[in-house]
Amino acid sequence: MEINKNEFKQYKDKIEDNLKKYPYYQISIEMPGLGTAAIPNGVLSQNNKIADPTADAVTDDEYKRNLVNKINYVFDRLPKSGKRIVECAYFMDGVISNDEVIEELNINRNRYYDLKKNALYKFGMVFGYF
Repeated sequence: MEINKNEFKQYKDKIEDNLKKYPYYQISIEMPGLGTAAIPNGVLSQNNKIADPTADAVTDDEYKRNLVNKINYVFDRLPKSGKRIVECAYFMDGVISNDEVIEELNINRNRYYDLKKNALYKFGMVFGYF
C-alpha cells in the first residue's frame, strides 16, 4: 500500500481528531440526551432563524453513530499491534506513553510509527479522506 505523503499529512489531524472523539461519542450514544437542552418554543440560531434543537440532536447523534461504526469496523480488522497502538494513542487519553507501547510490543520506534501510519491510513479510507 503506497501512501501519498502530502495527502496523508493533509488529513492526518482530522483522522486523529475523529479517533480522539471516539470514546466520548460512544458515551453519548449509549446515554442519549445528556447535555441536550430543548426549548419547546424554539431557539434563535446565530443567523436569527428558529433553530430546531430536536432535529439538530438527531443529526448529531446520527453523525456520532456513523463515526463510531466506522471506527469499530476498522479497529476490529487491525492486527493486534495496530489495535494496541490506536487504543493507547487515541482512546486512553495518554495514560500509556508511546515508549511504553513500543516496549510492550517489543518493536522499534520506526516500526511503531509505520504501524500507526498504516492504521491511520485505513481509518482515513473509511472516513472518505482517501
